Amino acid sequence: MEMNEMENNEYMREIWDILYATRFEIIKGKFRNSVYAETYALNYADAYALYGVEGLRTQILYVQCNLTHWHGKKAKETKLQIIKAAEMLELI
Repeated sequence: MEMNEMENNEYMREIWDILYATRFEIIKGKFRNSVYAETYALNYADAYALYGVEGLRTQILYVQCNLTHWHGKKAKETKLQIIKAAEMLELI
């Protein structure tokens, strides 16, 4: 089923809310490769502006790959939120 434009906009707003919130958690967390995860997370908007939804999907994958050494409760919560955003993005 294809989304109409209004549903698409609401989905994207929720996705952006998740990505921005998790970006702050990534910046606060200090772990191996955190500088790379931070850089990719700080450039979500650029990836989207340049390459659209596919660029944003790729950027999320880069962030996820650089979160593997981040552990703890906040890390788990953040990673689950990023997964949620990625799954929502698949519906667009």
